[in-house]
Amino acid sequence: MGNEAWFVPYQSIPIVLPVMTSIANSPNSSANRLLNETPLLARSAVLGFYAAAILFNLCLVGQLLSVGLAYFYDPAWWNLHVWLVRGYGGLSLILLIWAYWMPFSQRIRALAISLVVLLGLQFATVHTPLPLAIFHPLIGFSLFSTSTTLVHRVRPLLLPKPDAPEAQTY
Repeated sequence: MGNEAWFVPYQSIPIVLPVMTSIANSPNSSANRLLNETPLLARSAVLGFYAAAILFNLCLVGQLLSVGLAYFYDPAWWNLHVWLVRGYGGLSLILLIWAYWMPFSQRIRALAISLVVLLGLQFATVHTPLPLAIFHPLIGFSLFSTSTTLVHRVRPLLLPKPDAPEAQTY
């Protein structure tokens, strides 16, 4: 009997998750509803994800420019090319975990998975004895395209168009 005083049944404890439940539970949710119904923490998490996706994309641009400089101007730029991938490679894993932490759409989650897979393929094409390096630029293009698509898929969640249809999903 003495222990019952501090015991609280789980049904009486309100649980408020810092996630966007309006996206996960309603297929007809819009970006406007998202901004109005989600807690500040959830909006901050989406903004952080968006910023990380932009940073990842900018690192890819830097890597593309550094490889062009290394090939056409000065081979010393290869060091920057290698340093960049080592620096932002972990960001793809962070984006993947973040995409599953927040209830993003399956498309955004698939794009986050694709970043990790494509980076793995990039690594494999360079570090394997097989002549797979010919696919390295093509995979790099796919990686940049996927990253840019991810940025464009997350942006409407933060900055919705005023005339966006209600049934639009991202």
